[in-house]
Amino acid sequence: MPSPETYDVTIIGGGPVGLLLAYQLSRFELSVCVVEKQDKNSPEGRYGRAITLFPRTLELLDQLDLCVAFEIGLDGSEYPVTVHCSGPGGMMTAKSKYLVGADGGHSLVRRYANIPFDGDSSEDQWIRIDGIVETNMPINRAYGAIETTTHGNVLWAPLDHGATRIGYAYTPEIAAKYPEGVTEEVAVNEAIACLRPFNLKFKEVHWWTLYKIGQRMARTFATHNNRVFICGDAAHTHSSGAAQGLNTGIHDAVNLAWKLALEVHGLSHPEVLNTYTTERQSAVQRLLNYDRDISLLMTHKWPVWYDGDRSADLNVLLGEIFQDAAQFNTGLGISYEANVINQPLEPSTEVAVGVQPGSRAPDTELTMPGTFQSVRMHQVLRNRCQFLAVVFTGGDIETAKLDLLPLREYLDSHPELSTHPAIAWLTVCGSAGCSPYEVLGMTGFGDTYFDARGIAHIAYKLEPRKGRLVVIRPDGLIAFTCTLDGEAIRQHFFRILKSQPEKTCS
Repeated sequence: MPSPETYDVTIIGGGPVGLLLAYQLSRFELSVCVVEKQDKNSPEGRYGRAITLFPRTLELLDQLDLCVAFEIGLDGSEYPVTVHCSGPGGMMTAKSKYLVGADGGHSLVRRYANIPFDGDSSEDQWIRIDGIVETNMPINRAYGAIETTTHGNVLWAPLDHGATRIGYAYTPEIAAKYPEGVTEEVAVNEAIACLRPFNLKFKEVHWWTLYKIGQRMARTFATHNNRVFICGDAAHTHSSGAAQGLNTGIHDAVNLAWKLALEVHGLSHPEVLNTYTTERQSAVQRLLNYDRDISLLMTHKWPVWYDGDRSADLNVLLGEIFQDAAQFNTGLGISYEANVINQPLEPSTEVAVGVQPGSRAPDTELTMPGTFQSVRMHQVLRNRCQFLAVVFTGGDIETAKLDLLPLREYLDSHPELSTHPAIAWLTVCGSAGCSPYEVLGMTGFGDTYFDARGIAHIAYKLEPRKGRLVVIRPDGLIAFTCTLDGEAIRQHFFRILKSQPEKTCS
């Protein structure tokens, strides 16, 4: 057997979550090995089944500009994770500092790491079928849901290349008609039945599946020594009713990548990596609770907590739950509790400053100096594995200078803060002029943008006349906010980061 290759991180699973994680880690200058059992040229290896990406997932992506069997072993070396893979090319051995399982709901990584997969499966079953269809249903190339009395809440979703996905509940009443079990013919026949009184004909069937509905979550997303991690379906499974599978997996990958990169580069304290499990588990648990309710309602069953009129229309409650969860479902409302990164607001600022640590940084309009062209804040927020320290000056520049000049002097005398490889600086000036220097009487902190109309200050709920620092995490969430006092900024940052990095990271 050839001597093993060494990597910072080995990822088991080359689906969208595993590949996105690998892309980020490579972008953050880590060496990565991806192991995938599917041949990349096979249909199974080239095409996924997820069809919906929500707004927050698209924001995360925007900011980011072949194995048959394996074994896992740990030792005390610099590369303690050993993965032996057997595939068409023979045996391969990879040694790495970390291992990530992105290998689906039946994850071998999760099993070998002895991580319990808590939750349950119901007896409810759904069918999903993709293909080229002909139908006289109106507006049939648009996403929709069809209420039926026999097949639950039917999914109708147009796909690429003229295909359509149909999803419906495979109820016990329907199953009783097919004692021999489900075949492609059965899936097609019941898809036709669920669309009546409209006509439906399958010209081609591309794929179909029958699966049981359940909600499960790994008890932890990392081993106790933070050497093995899981993400995506390896960490949690649920129904496809809310179209959250790929979206949630992408949130996992983005949350993990920058924390793992900072750890490998020796830039952060160990507690930062611990927040991957705590942050993502809280969001996933909320999803599972939500998914349990909607999957029951879509199958014509009431949630156990419902104590209203059970002769009422279930779809009314389903619509209300969807509406109440809109911010969470789109990802824009996902937020995390206080921890070593998301540092709580000072008590005196609770009223004055509304931007909450752990929540999404608002997108807002800024103005570029010189050209005075508009630019979105999220265009500026590139995920380069750095915290972005945003100095909001407030609209009263003369008053702001009382804070800005001392801050400049402090940073000049504390290079461990001003030039830290995991910190980038940005200035949002509450006025406008020919150049930032002419307005501020000094160079800005990093790149400078104008906010003469106060739009950005309002979006971040800052006092319009006073300056303040808002620090944004690499994944676009708020880390903390504080006054423009240099020592206060330093204390906040070095709860997260090491003041004397072990390595440099560009």
